[in-house]
Amino acid sequence: MLILHFKQSKKVTTFGEATGGAIDHPNNQELFLPQSKHQFWIVATKMVINDENPSYDKTGIKPDIEISDDEPDWIDFVKKYYQNK
Repeated sequence: MLILHFKQSKKVTTFGEATGGAIDHPNNQELFLPQSKHQFWIVATKMVINDENPSYDKTGIKPDIEISDDEPDWIDFVKKYYQNK
């Protein structure tokens, strides 16, 4: 949710890889079954999904600039990005 809040600003650029998703249902209740190791989750709220607010559960939140897993130093990558900009 914080990433989506920050991405509203044109001053913010996100780097990295897509988040893991699971943001369309931000408030969940975790319940443990009595006398069992099992637990389950109940969705308490769901985000409004429309053209302005797309679903992120399947895709995650994509960064503005993707950084490959093959990149050994993400901090150096970001520094070089701004030096070349």
